[in-house]
Amino acid sequence: MAQGVHEPSTPTSGDPPPDRHPQPGVELSYTGDRPTVTVTGQVDRAKTGEVSGTVRGLLAVGVSELVVDLTHAWDSAALLTVLARTRAELADHGGSLRLVGVALPEFLAALNAAPLDEVFLVYDAVRRRADDDPHARERPTTSVQRRTDWST
Repeated sequence: MAQGVHEPSTPTSGDPPPDRHPQPGVELSYTGDRPTVTVTGQVDRAKTGEVSGTVRGLLAVGVSELVVDLTHAWDSAALLTVLARTRAELADHGGSLRLVGVALPEFLAALNAAPLDEVFLVYDAVRRRADDDPHARERPTTSVQRRTDWST
């Protein structure tokens, strides 16, 4: 029995653009003068190197504000060291790093053995996401009642 090789289909002019699953890779885009590095697909050693090279190039030309979007990436905890180093270098020059799309569950195992700077990187990203989410502020109201009828 012959083995089938599955190749991605090439969209024709009548096919809608694929919007749910972006192509895996690392993409650099700009909003005004602020660069965004978007990582899609599984983060492996090659992709980590690509992100590192892209970020180093941006730092070399004097970028001080950087956004890294991990919304469509998985296994992105592999980027912790690169992102922590980037954050430290930007902070040394008065800049900042903003992470978008951090999926906390996949980072939890990595945080157990991570150095403190990597832990704070994830903490800041999650905290910022909660601060930006209007529903995060709508916490249910609770009350605490003191028990006064203790029987002896």
